[in-house]
Amino acid sequence: MKQVITINSFLRSLRKLWSLLIVIPILLIVVTLAVSTLWLKPIYTSSTQVLVTTATKGDEMPSFEEIRTSIQLGYTFSTTLG
Repeated sequence: MKQVITINSFLRSLRKLWSLLIVIPILLIVVTLAVSTLWLKPIYTSSTQVLVTTATKGDEMPSFEEIRTSIQLGYTFSTTLG
């Protein structure tokens, strides 16, 4: 036996169950919030960059490579620190 469902009958069924359509998602949101804040431990990640430079001796002028490296390190510091 086939049953024909019309849009009107479907909408009438939705109107009868509107409270469940509201309560169930709100209940799921509350349960998810409780689980994530009470039972799950937060996972933190971090990253580091090691910057190594060489010191010039005495009155020596820094070479072009050392100047370029210093500029690149300055850029790296500015992007790393924000």
